[in-house]
Amino acid sequence: MERHRFLIIAGAASAAVGLCNRGASALHPTLGGDGTRSSISLGSQNPGPSDLSIAEWVFPASDLAVTEDIRWVGDSGPVVVDRLVFAVSRPNNQGSVAKLWAIDRAEGTLVWSKDVPSQINDSWSTPTIDRGNATLIYGTGSQGFDQSGRVQARSLLSGDLLWEAELEKDIVNATPLVTTDRGSADRAFITDFEGFYAGGQGGVLYCINVDPFDAATNPYEPGDIVWRAPLFDGASGATPAYDGERVYVATAGDFGPPAVGGQVIAFDPAAIDATGAELWRTPIGGNDGFFGGVSVAGGYVYGATYDFFGTTTSARLLKLNAETGSIVWETASNRTDSIPVALDDGRIALSTGIPGFGSLPALQLFDDLGTSASLLDDTSVATWQDDGDGLIELGEFEIIGGWTHQPHVVLDHPFTQGPVVFVGSIAVPAAGQFFSGYTRLSMVDLAAPFGSPGSVLSVYEGAGSSPAVSGPNLYTIGETGVVGIGAYCPGDVDLSGQTDFFDVITYLKIKDAGSPEADVTLDGTVSSEDVVEAIQRVEDGCE
Repeated sequence: MERHRFLIIAGAASAAVGLCNRGASALHPTLGGDGTRSSISLGSQNPGPSDLSIAEWVFPASDLAVTEDIRWVGDSGPVVVDRLVFAVSRPNNQGSVAKLWAIDRAEGTLVWSKDVPSQINDSWSTPTIDRGNATLIYGTGSQGFDQSGRVQARSLLSGDLLWEAELEKDIVNATPLVTTDRGSADRAFITDFEGFYAGGQGGVLYCINVDPFDAATNPYEPGDIVWRAPLFDGASGATPAYDGERVYVATAGDFGPPAVGGQVIAFDPAAIDATGAELWRTPIGGNDGFFGGVSVAGGYVYGATYDFFGTTTSARLLKLNAETGSIVWETASNRTDSIPVALDDGRIALSTGIPGFGSLPALQLFDDLGTSASLLDDTSVATWQDDGDGLIELGEFEIIGGWTHQPHVVLDHPFTQGPVVFVGSIAVPAAGQFFSGYTRLSMVDLAAPFGSPGSVLSVYEGAGSSPAVSGPNLYTIGETGVVGIGAYCPGDVDLSGQTDFFDVITYLKIKDAGSPEADVTLDGTVSSEDVVEAIQRVEDGCE
């Protein structure tokens, strides 16, 4: 179709946007999908693929000259915006460097790569996209030997460094949170690493400005640290979550002796300094702590602990009131650094376990009974084939899940008309290896009992990191690189599977609503250039 015909249609379509409600948000900008860390999407928006078995592309492809000495960070996850996928690698040998990679999601080809300060302690932090400012924000370790973490913001289009914030300590496993609803004063939140709390301030939550300077509403430059709030506790992997009202952080506690359990703490995102920023603090007792993030849904905060001793029921899954911090219930669970996924039917999915040290990798499913909760299903138990000694051991069950994996649930997947979960399988580590990555990704029917015939709907072999689900596509990381599953069509704005007049209407609806998603050129502004580019994509159609 000729360009001028679509331009005429676009002029008429702006008056007709109220007649069509086929719009969809196909973003996966951070760990857990958004700031709530919910790891939930709708089939009408982000259904993901129905068939995992064949990859559209694997990056780097064998014919691509990416020769850097790297290891892909298989315990992190990719993130997605528009037609770009971002992932992280770490040095493989002395002298090599850590990198951020931008990949074209239509072709699986390199857009840019940039060196970043190396991660410490095999950190698996995931980047976060700040769509409003067209930046990729990443928290990493020291520059040299100064033991100061770095939060960097880089241009989505070029990877150029736009600002950098220096923290007091390194960052380990924590993913940045970026608010999107605070007008001209949006903030990034990140925690630093305090492995052994021995008094003092412990770990710290940082509030960092991400928006342009405004003397009246935002008297900070991008990258300025607005405030630092001591956690007075150990902190590792303490990824913040946000629900529009409060920022939530879970801590690791104190190894002691005596060992003291972790805490969940809520902060005011609108605070102008650390004084009064803390809203409530809830110690969980015991001697187990949180080594990952929390999720927030329906007015409640969900978190799960890691216990260094015991078996598959030695840790805890907890639910807290988001407004008051009071513990609603707690129940025994397998150890994990993963974030709980609260479904809309009262069930909670949790990826757990390590292959050894008294634990086993498993995807667990719990039932929220209101004032208590109980374990409904466990893949290690459901698929167990005993060798006769009465013990569940590696090799006797199907490995699904793992302690560093963040699964993603689609509530009403088009293939099943019900909930499915995309979940990885942790590799059994070789001798002397501890961080083993994920080697398989499964699509599991959550309407069927674990282990029942047909409950695993589809499998991809060779990669299985925390997935990014964006529209009908899915992206995951394996030992050899980043995998894209499902063909991507930039012009299919309404996710109908084809390009037509409704895609133009949907784009104009997104633009008229003032959504950053209308910035298809990824330059940080929405202009006539974005409209022209969006219409051109529709004209180009889908392959």
